[in-house]
Amino acid sequence: MMRAIVTRRLLTPLQELRDAVVLIDGDNIEAVGLRANTPIPQDCEVWDVGDRIVAPGLIDIHNHGANGYFAREGVDAMRAVSRWLATAGTTSWLSNIGDLAGIAGAVEAIGQGRKEGEAAVEGIHVEGPFLYPKYLPGESTAPPAPAQLSTYHEYLEACQGHLVMMDCSPDLPGGLEIIREIRRTGVIACFAHGNADYDLFMRAVEAGLTHVTHTYNVMSGMHHRRPGAVGAALTCDAVMCELTADGFHVHPAAMDVLLRCKGLDRVCLVSDTQAAAGLADGEYDWSGRIIDGEFGWTDVTLIKKDGVVRLADQDEGQDGALSSS
Repeated sequence: MMRAIVTRRLLTPLQELRDAVVLIDGDNIEAVGLRANTPIPQDCEVWDVGDRIVAPGLIDIHNHGANGYFAREGVDAMRAVSRWLATAGTTSWLSNIGDLAGIAGAVEAIGQGRKEGEAAVEGIHVEGPFLYPKYLPGESTAPPAPAQLSTYHEYLEACQGHLVMMDCSPDLPGGLEIIREIRRTGVIACFAHGNADYDLFMRAVEAGLTHVTHTYNVMSGMHHRRPGAVGAALTCDAVMCELTADGFHVHPAAMDVLLRCKGLDRVCLVSDTQAAAGLADGEYDWSGRIIDGEFGWTDVTLIKKDGVVRLADQDEGQDGALSSS
């Protein structure tokens, strides 16, 4: 039977429609348009959702967790995150995990397949261990360890064919070699957490880099004489750029610059959420839990206020204090 979803607000990738309808026949969308221009067949089952937004399901390729669970915490945590994401409009996602120990649960969840009421787990995005240090106050100032091919292959093997994206800072010793190997093995090589200048970024592109993780965040900025990694990402057509468009991680004007430079087809929205997403405002003492596997953060207290999550021991105005939320 054909189904009609009627809404006062419908979003498509290119426009917003008021008083609209979506006609669905089985698994196929037959029509999308204004009610005035889209007749509803008489035998249709009509769902009138009122003021609720109707939009295509979101695909989130950068998500660490939600609703009190980190993606790295096992198959039950993965299932809980998938259920919450479905309620928030996400229909499929990549579990972002930064440490080797956290991979097994994601692999198990993928093997079990999508269950009713869940977003589908389409694979794994590893944001570690090849990240240039943030060097936040109180952290070690030691030079970064070299990136080892053997480490990459440990992750590749642990993911059992489900590794979709792998992050690497090209400014790490051995970083370019890792990027070449990521590309050679059929995985998407991503720039993340790096102080690379423009020239090194472009050398990474030559080595196989095709994606930029959370553009603008934790990467060398743009200056008119030193365009940095941001300048390279904005002007290099070979790379797709993630954007965390929550209004906190990136200023709206910077979002506009990114979209003007890249175009809609070279920017992908991501949430970069972690376990605090979906929880009420408050203070969360997560002693004994690993927050970011790529950095080995444990015994962290987070403060969520007005939906924004910050590290409790960091000043609000300090770079690096804002956590994924």
